Amino acid sequence: MMASAQPDPHSPFSERLNLGSGPLKVAVKDNFDIAGLTTAIGSRAFADAQPAMHNATSVARLLDGHCRIVGRTKMHDKRIIHQMLLD
Repeated sequence: MMASAQPDPHSPFSERLNLGSGPLKVAVKDNFDIAGLTTAIGSRAFADAQPAMHNATSVARLLDGHCRIVGRTKMHDKRIIHQMLLD
């Protein structure tokens, strides 16, 4: 796994990755667990959270389906609140 040290503030990625080896490149939102990485869900409040122990089911299916995860996309805090209110 490879993650970049300093994300570009203008990039849609919160982090660049190189996971899997398939021909289809995908990115996942930063609210899905990726084993070994912190799931910060777009908030500095979760920056010190423990890294995920396992991949989220959707992430595991992407990798099992021969996709290559090239990054995690940013998620705004306000979207998190909206998502929590809908659940």
